[in-house]
Amino acid sequence: MRDIAVGDSVVGLDGDAHRVLGVYPQGIQDIYKVSFTDGATVRCTSDHLWSVYDKGCAHPDDLVIRSTSEIAQSVTMSNA
Repeated sequence: MRDIAVGDSVVGLDGDAHRVLGVYPQGIQDIYKVSFTDGATVRCTSDHLWSVYDKGCAHPDDLVIRSTSEIAQSVTMSNA
């Protein structure tokens, strides 16, 4: 994460590449490896925000915003 710089490309929510417009140092934080059912992985901090479907929500077909730490409280975690 420390290597991301203005002008780099990252993959956005839409799956397309987007240029980094700004970098705002957050200090030293723990980094977590998140694995998905399709085999993809990503590394992020506990406060990274995700758009997800929350089946426990009143409108389960609507996207909601959850942090990594909020999601981690409700899913099975692995030390792999």
